Amino acid sequence: MDGGLPRLDPGLFDWQAWRAGNPAEVFGLFCRSEALIAGAQMLRRAAVGWCPGDDLLCRPKSDSLAIMFVLDERNFWFHLRVGEARAIFDL
Repeated sequence: MDGGLPRLDPGLFDWQAWRAGNPAEVFGLFCRSEALIAGAQMLRRAAVGWCPGDDLLCRPKSDSLAIMFVLDERNFWFHLRVGEARAIFDL
């Protein structure tokens, strides 16, 4: 996978970081493909890396990518469907 976003160690995607933010709370985006893709510029600015959803120890999820974000010194992550991640991050 390319797109300039590095693949991160699955151990970084822990429970505390998962609870630290979600698209609605942090970016004001509903968890719907159309809204997430429309907010791609915001998501790209805050994203720092990704990991396959199947590789996670915390909240593993098939057919998804976990994307790690940093915004205002807060680390958080959430799942995106593979198609959403490709559309948003040009992967």
